[in-house]
Amino acid sequence: MKALKTVVMQVASRGLTERIPVVQSDSGRSIDFIISDMKIPTNATAAFYALKSDKKIIFNNCTISNNTITVNLTTQTLAAAGVVNCQVKIVSGDDIVTTFEFVLDVEKSLVSDSAIESANEFGALTDAMKQLSGFNSTINALKGTLTALEKKVNGIDVGVTGIKGNAETTYRAGKVNLTLPNLGYNVADNLTTAKDGYLLAAKQGKILKDALDALPKFISGSVVKTASGTSVHMFTLAQLRTMFGISTAGTSNITAIFTNGDGNAADTHIEGSTWVDTNLYAVFDVKRDGAIRINYTIIYNPTLYQNG
Repeated sequence: MKALKTVVMQVASRGLTERIPVVQSDSGRSIDFIISDMKIPTNATAAFYALKSDKKIIFNNCTISNNTITVNLTTQTLAAAGVVNCQVKIVSGDDIVTTFEFVLDVEKSLVSDSAIESANEFGALTDAMKQLSGFNSTINALKGTLTALEKKVNGIDVGVTGIKGNAETTYRAGKVNLTLPNLGYNVADNLTTAKDGYLLAAKQGKILKDALDALPKFISGSVVKTASGTSVHMFTLAQLRTMFGISTAGTSNITAIFTNGDGNAADTHIEGSTWVDTNLYAVFDVKRDGAIRINYTIIYNPTLYQNG
């Protein structure tokens, strides 16, 4: 249950002093101060200051919502009958705005069985001290965590005294230049070493590639051709270059072996092969008209003279 009083207040200029009547010893009264001439920042805080008729002091926190400051009048605020001079301080960062003084007229209660002794009340300071206490608890917890981590770190046996290669017997510390020999490996700069623990020098890879590229290459297959005469066309040079994947292949370094693949079907004897310009032909011993299966082996020898 709350008896709520609403007051529209200016903070930029002083108007008539607001006098708010209240009753001694009440605990259910609040005042909403609507600030009409200043926008209260969202991060602002507010505190209620009061000087009672018996010179006791009140210092409590307020709440802020939608530019309205709510002051809850505690029993201690209204403990002494008479005039209570009040102000509200608004704080946002380094900015402080204090309201002009307003007055609570505390009317003596006739129904109170026992008067509450008036005293100072510092709710805002109590809240601040509780917050600091919370900070201290957090700091102490962090200290405990750091101490535990320090113990764990100190208890770790790093066990690293240096570094050594597989071929070495002692550890070395500091800046270490590891080489293949002290790691237990040697480099073979030739193609004849056959011992364990040797790595092939990189330049030997180029020598191996060149040697492999110089070897003859073969393509074999079988195809049915329709002949009309003493020869039949088999391949063009362009086709063979594509089949070998070698653009420099020429008619002088490509040779062919052709065989009758089915003598029962065609009794024509194949005598050999011949290049005519860039066309490769299979040559018969007699005139042949009709289909004939021809098995072929095409040989590319890069060491022969290249042309084409």
